[in-house]
Amino acid sequence: MIPILLTFGDVLDKAFYSFDQAIFQFFGALQNDVLSIIANFFTNFGDELFVTPILILSIVLCFFKKTRKYGFSILFAIIVGTLITNVICKPYIGRTRPYNTLQFDEAYMQWYTFAGKLNESDASFPSGHTTGAFEIATAMFICMMKDNKKKLAWIFPVMALCTAGSRIYLMVHYPSDVVGGMIVGIVSGIAGYFLMTLVMKIKALEKVDAEKLFKKGINPKAGCAAIAIAVIAIFCLGYIPSINPEPVERCSYTAQTDKGTEVCYNEGKDDRIIDGEKYCKQHYKLLAPEKAK
Repeated sequence: MIPILLTFGDVLDKAFYSFDQAIFQFFGALQNDVLSIIANFFTNFGDELFVTPILILSIVLCFFKKTRKYGFSILFAIIVGTLITNVICKPYIGRTRPYNTLQFDEAYMQWYTFAGKLNESDASFPSGHTTGAFEIATAMFICMMKDNKKKLAWIFPVMALCTAGSRIYLMVHYPSDVVGGMIVGIVSGIAGYFLMTLVMKIKALEKVDAEKLFKKGINPKAGCAAIAIAVIAIFCLGYIPSINPEPVERCSYTAQTDKGTEVCYNEGKDDRIIDGEKYCKQHYKLLAPEKAK
């Protein structure tokens, strides 16, 4: 199976080579210390440490009648996006990260190094961070537009676009990965909203409202403030550690090629050890297929 997976990734590399290189050059020319700080800030809106707690928060929102529409929309959007990106596309397409395939490209490696040399441990297509940002943003955008909160609604897609751009700026994804993540995220957000409309037709849900637990009810402004504080707290829990990140142990994979010694810049994981050495998801599956799942 591995050769087939690698072939899919190679096809994407060749098909989008000119497009990806042109966008990389554009973002590389923009790099400076201020934009690096901004990129590292926005990239956290698509991180697992942000999306997973938002998933939990969305479940809580489902128990309140006033926020149920938002809760179910986000919940289903994240589930659909995760299934498409992490369960189907990343494992079965198996595209290698650009910092591995382009490690002999001096210009790219200079941009990657300047951006901080961030490491991931999974496949590249589509961008999971971009998917995460757009699935939430799309679900929120549709719900708010339906509630006639049009000015506030546009904040979410703008933030998602900034997150998508950060993944290219930081050189951890091909631009085509990001476009793929945007498409998956938007589709997931739309699917999340329509799944919500189906669930909301269940009559039994009308009897469920956690606001009844509060004797005086919940003031709408206070409720919005509580949700906003929760989101900010969730973001900070993921962002603050990234300001001074701990050193990442690189995947132990190496190979001799006609260009020289090829290494893997992916993060090695504790649960993917072969002969005492840590490997990333892709190379663990390649070197220990009988162990890998």
